[in-house]
Amino acid sequence: MKITFNGSLAILRPFGFLESDSIVDNLTQKDIDLIISRNTTCILLSLKNVTFFTPAWFAGTINKYVEISKQTKIYFGICDYDDSLFDLMIKIGSKLINFSLFETEEIAGLFFNKIAINADEKIVVFNENFEHRAFVLQALSERGYVPRVAQHLREFSRVSKTRPYAISKRTHLVAPRKSLEIFIKDNVVVYRIDGIMDSDFIEQFNIDYHQNMLKIGYKFFIFWVNNTSALNVRGAEFLIKLSQSSSKFGALLVICGLNQNNTSVDLVNSLKSANLLLYKSLREFFDDDSTLYVKKRFFEIAPSNITKNIIEILQSIVSHTIDTLLPIANSQIVCPDTKVQTYDLANEGDFIRACVLFYGDFDMRFVFGIKRDEVEKNCLIFAPKNSEGGYIDGFSQILNIIVNKILSIFIEKGLSVKVTMPKILINERFFDRVSKGSLTKFHIKNEEFGLIFVTK
Repeated sequence: MKITFNGSLAILRPFGFLESDSIVDNLTQKDIDLIISRNTTCILLSLKNVTFFTPAWFAGTINKYVEISKQTKIYFGICDYDDSLFDLMIKIGSKLINFSLFETEEIAGLFFNKIAINADEKIVVFNENFEHRAFVLQALSERGYVPRVAQHLREFSRVSKTRPYAISKRTHLVAPRKSLEIFIKDNVVVYRIDGIMDSDFIEQFNIDYHQNMLKIGYKFFIFWVNNTSALNVRGAEFLIKLSQSSSKFGALLVICGLNQNNTSVDLVNSLKSANLLLYKSLREFFDDDSTLYVKKRFFEIAPSNITKNIIEILQSIVSHTIDTLLPIANSQIVCPDTKVQTYDLANEGDFIRACVLFYGDFDMRFVFGIKRDEVEKNCLIFAPKNSEGGYIDGFSQILNIIVNKILSIFIEKGLSVKVTMPKILINERFFDRVSKGSLTKFHIKNEEFGLIFVTK
């Protein structure tokens, strides 16, 4: 069974006519380890390439994946089905369906992918069941979406022709609400908080996740609360300290949606004095085109230099990267040299780059880049069908393949290693210019093609 990754989604893709003996075509332990290492939020079973399935296959397969979902604490859902397959699932699995059903992989991404897209004008929702419609709309609003709601089926049929995210009764959402949800929108990390920012919030907040996102270059972190939420002294002190530590990486903290009428003036002034930005809503922040003038500061944290452990697997990393690039290079790739140096490239802007952090039993920061003109020319073929991001999505898919190969090195060594979501750098300099690492440039016909920079 083929497995692909789209952001924080793991998509399983069976094909053909599926009978009970096809159940053995299932995930291996190595596949499960890879899914866990990718910090997957949802495992999706895509039926796009399935012609038909028997009740025995459906029941057996679902039981296996639901069990995996329980063991890994990763949501499970089914996507990419037509009317006939949907009716068949409901008929034979009415007592089994305690998971989500999504008409398309893209719709599933609206609810579960850690990377949120700009899709407000492309979403329409219709469901005659008022309760389920309200549940879907609530889940979308908690991800920052403002969809159109069709009042009747005729309107839905008409509007859905121009809105690719058409959510009907064939989407069945099963997802418990979280008091703290994390997603990324427009290269901004969003913490959606349902409740009061107090000692309980501080205890629940994953400070390691925040530190990892700082280390790969994220610059804005939003704490998004609803208007009824409040902030007490403990919560404010925590955010102020977090703002101070984050500023060492050149990052800013933002609070959206805080009801200042329920917050003391002294507390609000303390937040502003600590350079926390306050906005009335999430939309107000993203609609704000004003320029922020931040005092330029030198890199204040200790450099993260390359280690002996990284050097031991460096050749494997280079080989995996070359093997992945060969199909788009369409020519021999050579590495004229590998240097230990800082990431201080005069022509950095010539490359589309991405940074991820491997962490756990093995810590390593990995920067990967391809020349901008090569990305625009060759990477679109790797983008998913109907991709919103074009060649950048294709570039991300190439990064996915390389990351999976690097993770397989750790899995084979029996190491527990996870990887962050990537930080894509297009017209942005990478912030760390002082840490020393291994810089390898890939050439085709004596011209630069790509690069990797590896450090701790």
